[in-house]
Amino acid sequence: MVDETVTPSEEAKPLIPRSTDKRFLLIVVTAAVIVLALGGTFARLNGDDFCYAADAYGFGVIGSMQRAWNAWEPRYGYFLVTAPLYLIFGDSAPIAAVLLFVPALAAAWSWALRSWLMGVGIALALIWAMQPLAQTLYWLPAMSVYFVPLTLAPILWRLLCTTR
Repeated sequence: MVDETVTPSEEAKPLIPRSTDKRFLLIVVTAAVIVLALGGTFARLNGDDFCYAADAYGFGVIGSMQRAWNAWEPRYGYFLVTAPLYLIFGDSAPIAAVLLFVPALAAAWSWALRSWLMGVGIALALIWAMQPLAQTLYWLPAMSVYFVPLTLAPILWRLLCTTR
């Protein structure tokens, strides 16, 4: 019979050393955010997005908001977020929005929680909760509705509810 007791010096060593656990997780989670952001490079204008872009080009930010308000269109606030993107980035506005909003969401939660790892993790969880991604993350009208409040909420929370 073979004695299979393990002495403390022979214990199994972790695959990742304990000192690098946090760093490894940070790299993995940050890489996931980058992949999501880069996944938006296929996003394009479609359908009524061309009409909204034309409003932004023709009337500017405030003018397009006024036109939508006067026409009883419920997306007048949408132009506050998207019209500058249309004016600056043109047809690439959906791509630019993903590349701007995803890191901004991660940075806002990281700042509010004072932890990059927790902030990026929460940002990833929020993004994955917004399924299907093609309609929530990569479509500009829906993205502006979801991402602006989710990005501003942690900033307001930290400013209003935490002591200095």
